[in-house]
Amino acid sequence: MLYGFDRQAPTVADANEWAEHFGIDQRDNHVVLVGDPRLIGPESFGMIPGLQLVDREFVLRADAAGRQAPDDMWTELWPAVGELLER
Repeated sequence: MLYGFDRQAPTVADANEWAEHFGIDQRDNHVVLVGDPRLIGPESFGMIPGLQLVDREFVLRADAAGRQAPDDMWTELWPAVGELLER
């Protein structure tokens, strides 16, 4: 999580609320990371909306972050999720 609900650096409370909203707080194998103020800026704001898919070794498998994303969320990122789950 790079931005809190106020478009500033997120707090742990923001991350907890976000995780609870999406039901991630009830899963042992999901982690929500909280960025700090050094990550706030035009580059990170340009990554909204979007998702990045990272495997268990923290290797970036798909990048659908931002309007100019290199990977398409629907045709590349989501299918890659299924491939990772099959491993």
